[in-house]
Amino acid sequence: MLYLNQLISLGLTEKEASVYETLLRLGPSTITPILKETHFKKGDSYNILRALSKRGLIKEERKRKIFFSAEQPQNLQKIIFEKQKEITLAQQQLDQIIPEMTTLFQSRTEHPVIQVLKGVSETKKMYDEILKTKTELLIFVSRYDWDNPEMEKLIKDNVKKQAKQKLQTRAINPLIAGFSLKERKAYIKERKLRNIRIRFLPPEYLLPSQIMVFDDKIGITSLKKELITTFIQNENIANTFRQLFEFIWLSAEDVHNKLLK
Repeated sequence: MLYLNQLISLGLTEKEASVYETLLRLGPSTITPILKETHFKKGDSYNILRALSKRGLIKEERKRKIFFSAEQPQNLQKIIFEKQKEITLAQQQLDQIIPEMTTLFQSRTEHPVIQVLKGVSETKKMYDEILKTKTELLIFVSRYDWDNPEMEKLIKDNVKKQAKQKLQTRAINPLIAGFSLKERKAYIKERKLRNIRIRFLPPEYLLPSQIMVFDDKIGITSLKKELITTFIQNENIANTFRQLFEFIWLSAEDVHNKLLK
């Protein structure tokens, strides 16, 4: 059998794959040539043929005898389509129950839940979680936030959504060299309209990674080369980052004010 393994990987049983490939080679056949080729029992063969017929992979024609023939191989794509629908439905159901299951898991252990999100599409999952937050969002802004066009679009889109939801945000924002006083004041004003308060740090404190803290979650995103986010869910770790943020926020007040003069 040339295609046995590939057909099995699509979801056919070994016997279904054998019978389907046999019919591809034989063409329209009665049960007898199928039995000779496959060496399956007659009762088994009829059950297999019925299963293949339900999948739309063979058809029957009644003349004097019953002839079985394989449908076009393109019909195998229907199996993939059905699998994709099942996977999509399973993913939707899993997405609904994971938050509750995570809460249950964390109520019984101190172990953090850690995910590694690669690329913009996976990192978007964290940004979707931000829109559900019930606490203030705290951000350590990275120098590289705007270097990736896809990431820049994701951030801008999410900021708009957060503003609509009136999500309160504070951001510690190291200054980029050459950012004029006029630009700094305009930036603070624009951010304030979106419920974001800014505290500037001098350019020498440019951060290579972005850190976001909300609820019991922390997202640490490396943006310089490959986009990778380490997404942690743990109340104690989140509160540690929250306290570090507060310390820097308060300590940077005088520096921030000087940078606006």
